[in-house]
Amino acid sequence: MTRSVLLICTGNIARSPMARALLQQALDQAGVVASVESSGTMDWLRPAEPEAIEAMAEMGLDISSHISRPLTADQIRSVDLVIGLAREHVRDAALLCPDAVSRMFTLKEIVRRSGDVVGPGSSETLESWLGRLAADRTLDSLLGDSPIDDIIDPIGLPVSEYRDTAAEISQLTTSLAASLALLD
Repeated sequence: MTRSVLLICTGNIARSPMARALLQQALDQAGVVASVESSGTMDWLRPAEPEAIEAMAEMGLDISSHISRPLTADQIRSVDLVIGLAREHVRDAALLCPDAVSRMFTLKEIVRRSGDVVGPGSSETLESWLGRLAADRTLDSLLGDSPIDDIIDPIGLPVSEYRDTAAEISQLTTSLAASLALLD
């Protein structure tokens, strides 16, 4: 079965294109057949930031052809899992498509909740697992910014910050891919 994941950040020019490349690589390495896309909450049509391209190239990934695209409700409806790089991205997605909130998490949140909840069983579906992860979550948990859930936006910072962001995202996407590999 092919899974589908949508990653969201603000401009879709740094965090989410890096996360898309890193998650796709991690899923491929974990043997999970998946389609991974990214979008931004801003309505831009811009290439990835040069520093993001450089940080990914250093990790052996090419995002140089990436062009940002705006988030739409249709995109949210068409995927199995929606992942924001910060709470604000999940809030924006929830406003566009409130019926999909149980499939929306920040990257840090889904990895954290994956560790807090008994891991997925070998015959568990993605929908069932996500339901368990979201079971005790309230919409209030999406309010405000949080270092617990937000990945720092490196825009305007030196390339070293993009490398740090990429390293953090890589660790998180590897963990998420391992959990997804256990699902039926």
